[in-house]
Amino acid sequence: MALGLEAAKPFAIEGVFAALRSWSPVRAVALAALGTVAVAYSLTAELSLMAGTRADASAQRSQASDAATAAKARYATAQRELEALPVTRPVATIVAEIARLRTAPKLAPCDDITAKAFGRVSRRVCAEIATLTAEAATTTRRTELQSALAAAEADIASAPLTTDADPAAAALATYLAAAGIEADAAELSRWLALMPVLALEIGSAFAVILAGATAPARATLVASRHSSKGVPQGVSNAAHQAPAEAIAADVAVAGTVPTPVDAAAQRPVSDAASAEPNHTATSALKDALLAHLKEHGGALRTGQRRLAIGTSTSELNRTLHSLAAAGVIALSTAPTGTELRLVS
Repeated sequence: MALGLEAAKPFAIEGVFAALRSWSPVRAVALAALGTVAVAYSLTAELSLMAGTRADASAQRSQASDAATAAKARYATAQRELEALPVTRPVATIVAEIARLRTAPKLAPCDDITAKAFGRVSRRVCAEIATLTAEAATTTRRTELQSALAAAEADIASAPLTTDADPAAAALATYLAAAGIEADAAELSRWLALMPVLALEIGSAFAVILAGATAPARATLVASRHSSKGVPQGVSNAAHQAPAEAIAADVAVAGTVPTPVDAAAQRPVSDAASAEPNHTATSALKDALLAHLKEHGGALRTGQRRLAIGTSTSELNRTLHSLAAAGVIALSTAPTGTELRLVS
């Protein structure tokens, strides 16, 4: 269903304009409804995909940026604390000094200061042991901080180089701020997801119209070139016969029998004889075509029935291109058919 709607969308939009040109409001409304449904479905699907993709990428960049910021904060905190610590000796040296002091004579246990044996020697030695114990703790903390600094440095080095969760939104917010317009980067990020979706929808919806816009100019140019070269009547030209064959295939002749081809015209003739046009028949055919176009409001698309013109395909084709080269009608070939329109 999705592929069918996507394929029908540009043709439905082109058909709306074609129906309006031929004054067919019912067909225009039906095609407009089909085009609206196709555009709405495609717009919703593309917007969901685009918004989800941008949100995932933004979340990944934001997570990486937060991790890098946290690692930098840990590094700065550990560095400040490490700089505030005094210079200490290694733990092994301090432990050896404490062990030596514990062998002092008349030393009572330092955790029982109320004991009778806790005298002047015990107070002095226990105070030194307490100082050495604090120095050992400081040395241990210094070692922990150095390990924390090393881990933070590794995290910072391994973190991806990201600055903003959505660089495009951040840049646009900066430009708007320079112009005096304050905008939130997070809100701009949601709106930016809509821009590529609109570009895709507009391009795909009007693709057929844009492709057929150059068809009238190409048809007029080809007709002018062949008219200036004087294409013989008996020569079959594939480039000239394409529009006429399309019209002849869809047009039913009402009450008129096509003029049979003269047997003498099928025999080889000289170039001079074949190049002489039948002015009377051509003029009558032109008048019939112009009269029929005026009866249909000045516009006729392939598929109009009961066009009462009894002539050959090649003669009809030459007459159409002659009128187009003279600027009397506009002849265009589009994927949906061939259109004739009075110019003056």
